[in-house]
Amino acid sequence: MAKNVLKPEVKMSGLMDIALIGASKAATEQALTPIVGNGSFVSGIVKLGAGGIIQPRGKLGNIVGSGLVLDSIDDLVTASLKALKIGTTETGDEW
Repeated sequence: MAKNVLKPEVKMSGLMDIALIGASKAATEQALTPIVGNGSFVSGIVKLGAGGIIQPRGKLGNIVGSGLVLDSIDDLVTASLKALKIGTTETGDEW
């Protein structure tokens, strides 16, 4: 049966998995920023879809997919806050 891309499951079996998901989030964010941007609705949707597709593909897929889903939520929240003009300071921290 096919997995539902809209219902990703984050599976962690310890502190090492959490660290790897965090590292994956940082690495995929850096790698994808020139392609889809960062902190925007578009980048959030693209990363969410990619994470949902990659995630069910074994241990590595779960780690990379979870990192992408985590980054997508970060992007969507950031874009929402920017749209509402809440908490944005334009510090030059954009990549």
